[in-house]
Amino acid sequence: MTAVQETPGEVTEPGPKPVSTHRRAYSRDRNGPVFWIAITVLALIFVVPIIWMYLTSFRTEADARTIPVSIIPNELTLDAYRFVFFDSQNPVLRWALNSFIAATLHCVLVLVVSSLAAYALARMRFRGRNLIFGVLIATMFLPGFVFLMPNYLLIDRLTWTDTLWAVIALLGGAGWFMVAIWRGENVNAIWFVFAAVCSYLIAYRFYGKFIEDKLVRPNNRRATPAEYAYDGKDFVPTDRRILFGHHFAAIAGAGPLVGPVIAAQMGYLPGTIWIVVGVILAGAVQDLLVLVISMRRGGRSLGKMARDELGLVGGIAAFIATLSIMLIIVAILAMVVVNALGESAWGVW
Repeated sequence: MTAVQETPGEVTEPGPKPVSTHRRAYSRDRNGPVFWIAITVLALIFVVPIIWMYLTSFRTEADARTIPVSIIPNELTLDAYRFVFFDSQNPVLRWALNSFIAATLHCVLVLVVSSLAAYALARMRFRGRNLIFGVLIATMFLPGFVFLMPNYLLIDRLTWTDTLWAVIALLGGAGWFMVAIWRGENVNAIWFVFAAVCSYLIAYRFYGKFIEDKLVRPNNRRATPAEYAYDGKDFVPTDRRILFGHHFAAIAGAGPLVGPVIAAQMGYLPGTIWIVVGVILAGAVQDLLVLVISMRRGGRSLGKMARDELGLVGGIAAFIATLSIMLIIVAILAMVVVNALGESAWGVW
């Protein structure tokens, strides 16, 4: 053997590694005809049904049921697409839009709630944390379709199918949720609006209808005092939208002023519950009944109706109580306004 001599400071580079003949053989076999035949067969298995589906969509119903089946349609038609996209009995585009809205809202709500829960479980140490985390992990084994049917049955029994009431209830629930969990002084007013308006709409649709059907029972054929006692002064037929504006301005004056005071003293959530639930169960019901009773008794005031029903003593007591309530309301409004604008130049105006 001949010895290889290296000069000092010189590094000998290693030669190239031999190429594996087994790897080359495997590469040649993989690109062979058997490989391409198998790939072609698999592609046809997946592509042919899709092509057949598109060709069948242009057939008539009779042609699609003809046996033996022909590959090329005997008659081209767009009836199937008209039925899917333009038929009033099957509004597929509307269904797709509803699914998109529901999926978007579900994704946003899940993202918000999951982020809050993940932050609490990851950053906070509290009793029962491991138990809650274990329950959450266990519920992940349940598919979402398990909860689909109970939710649908609930919406169906509430007669909310094919309506927007489910969306309104979801939006109102999100508003109440944000008002309930928010901590601190800075609360976005939009959540109060969502909670209040959605609650009022649902109460108007169901609780108001219950009062209307079981208690008030209105009749459009019954003449009002503005019609049979028209005098051009106190009794004048008025458009219902204008009438609603007058009544709303008369009964809602104290709410925007006293409401923030209650919220400041009791907190945002108790104050909001007090106002919203109070309006639904007491304020709105009282205003509706007083208006209906007054209309059916010749448009008389509350004091006159109390005097006719309770006698002279009862009428005087009702008149004094009504006057006292009005004085208290005016005093509260004056106190709120003075305290709010006492040190402001705007109070002069």
